[in-house]
Amino acid sequence: SGVFLVIAFRRLVEKECRAQSKVSLNASELKKILQTSIFGVERNSLACQISGFSLILAMLSYVDPPELHRRKNFRFPDLVGENLFNQDFFDEDAAFWTSVAGGPKAIAFDWILGNPPWVELDKKDAKSDHLLNWSKSHQAEFSVPRNRTGEAFASRVLDCLAPEGVSGLILHAKTLTNDNVEVWRQKFFRAVKLKRVTNFSNFSEILFAAARQPSCLLVFKSRGQALSDNEFLHLAPFVAGHTKFLPKRGRRRGLWNLSFRESEIRTIAQSRIEDGNASVWKMALWGNQRDEIAVRKLRRALPTTLGKVAESKGWKLALGLQLRSDAGTKKDTNVESQDEVGVNVLEGLRVFDHGSFIREGGALQISDFYLQSNDLGIYHRKGRVSGLSLLNGPRLFLNNRFAAFTEEEFIIRHDKLGLTGGTAVEMKAVAALWNSNLLSYILFFVTNAAWGVGYDQIDKGDAANLPFPEWTKEREASLAKSWGKAVALEKSGESFAAVKEFLDWEVASILQIPDWIVIQVQEFFSTRYLMNNGKAPEVFNQLPTQESLQAYAQVLQRELDQFVGGKAFHKIVVRSSSQGIFASISIQKNQSKAVDVAEAVGAAAKQMKELLAAAEDQTSQWSYISRSVKIFDGNTIHIIKPAHMLEWTQSRALIDADELLSEIVTERQGGQV
Repeated sequence: SGVFLVIAFRRLVEKECRAQSKVSLNASELKKILQTSIFGVERNSLACQISGFSLILAMLSYVDPPELHRRKNFRFPDLVGENLFNQDFFDEDAAFWTSVAGGPKAIAFDWILGNPPWVELDKKDAKSDHLLNWSKSHQAEFSVPRNRTGEAFASRVLDCLAPEGVSGLILHAKTLTNDNVEVWRQKFFRAVKLKRVTNFSNFSEILFAAARQPSCLLVFKSRGQALSDNEFLHLAPFVAGHTKFLPKRGRRRGLWNLSFRESEIRTIAQSRIEDGNASVWKMALWGNQRDEIAVRKLRRALPTTLGKVAESKGWKLALGLQLRSDAGTKKDTNVESQDEVGVNVLEGLRVFDHGSFIREGGALQISDFYLQSNDLGIYHRKGRVSGLSLLNGPRLFLNNRFAAFTEEEFIIRHDKLGLTGGTAVEMKAVAALWNSNLLSYILFFVTNAAWGVGYDQIDKGDAANLPFPEWTKEREASLAKSWGKAVALEKSGESFAAVKEFLDWEVASILQIPDWIVIQVQEFFSTRYLMNNGKAPEVFNQLPTQESLQAYAQVLQRELDQFVGGKAFHKIVVRSSSQGIFASISIQKNQSKAVDVAEAVGAAAKQMKELLAAAEDQTSQWSYISRSVKIFDGNTIHIIKPAHMLEWTQSRALIDADELLSEIVTERQGGQV
């Protein structure tokens, strides 16, 4: 955090220089800025001393050395103890709260910056007492969850923030999505006015060299009064598409600068986040307006949940067994489960190697290859018996991307999830649904808060709350039949990805889901999802292919033609180069099935490069925004965008069509929608 103070000091100096129309300030003026404007709290004594030393060095960088020789009485400020406080931020009896942010001369700060720790404190650690006591006394106000430090810091800074002051804090990205933080989000976001949120989840291990956990930046101010229409800016950069990295150090990459594509920036109404629900943040990070529509329509097609269907049918969601090698101790007791004749029910059973199965990408059925001899023991933890129901009978092994059917007898280990208790037909019908990308899509955006932000594993609650269709015998039979077709397809040598896409269309037909939603979902997993966990596949560094541009143009043409309902038709011309790509849309009376896609030649490529360069916005020294360009030329509209694969997908064509139609309607209505 000392780095923040140094940068803040430099900006204050530069601001004062501009105000006085000077090139630099004298030593006394610099000292005054330090003593009256820069404050910090740091529990680590060494870090506090280093911050003070860094600030003195920053001050000296503005001073001409001969000036100090002339001013014999000049003394450097004693920052530690006066401006920088070596104390716990939550110790209300320490100097910061009694003499700076409290007391008769209390200061309210215009800017508060920080990178607080992201941990859950141990109640037995005496160093945790101040924060724990503060959290307990403010539980009704903020409900800080599970002794988490980041959320406590964000809440506490409001006590020393000026009415028009702004705070910027780097927090754990799961602050936005963790289910345990939902109540805190409700209370906090009703107490502040958000200015900007930047979600750096995709930059774990890159943005901050020592951090492995995903981070986000919250910029906010005290609310002061009720808000009716506040909107804030949400930025969600992805590693894919960033080419300005520092050389690798071992397995890690460093970031040279940060750029945002236009599609990674959106505005969000604050009223949408005040219920604390994580799905808004998940959609803001990964989705777009078409995804929001798709999720709403899918939820109408899936009006109940798997948990409710399972309860009505007598099925059971269960976690696997925690195997142990012996009876354990009195404090940590392990037991044997025996059948009616006294034989251990785990005796002789093999163990499912779920790790290898998941790494291979899954399958519709569990083959004998993944069953291993049990070297872990035939005891299990006392009281943890639900996994016994997963030993035999028709059942499913559930993963966030697939459901594998089996009737073989073997052990599924903790903490993996299974579904059991139904007939083979019932389990196969569920597997047909679960193995479609449609259910994975809903699980990703609605149910599993961690997927796409941190760890990808689902838990029992995620599965129980998964939106699900109403269950009928007719649907069950149709879905089970579809599962059988998918198995045949898998056995014929088709990839599992192709099998899942086959099931997408089968499930969409059974549940009457529109085709465009299937396209949206499939493209999410075949393109955007490939960027999960900061991955940047080589394909994203390649230019869009002629085939992908053809598909983009066809979808764009279809959407625009459907909107006008046969009263007119649209001709689409696409020209591509490494400098940029443009799509020209013109209206004509006669229907044209073909779209015109080719490479740009001559001056066209140069003009695209110049237009895109002019549209690029440098927001700070290390931050850039890449924008697309639209040109309205009579009955022709030109869309010019970077030659980046993600800008020219079929789902992007749907969004471009929506935006074009919205702009045309707005224009015809005199700027009012």
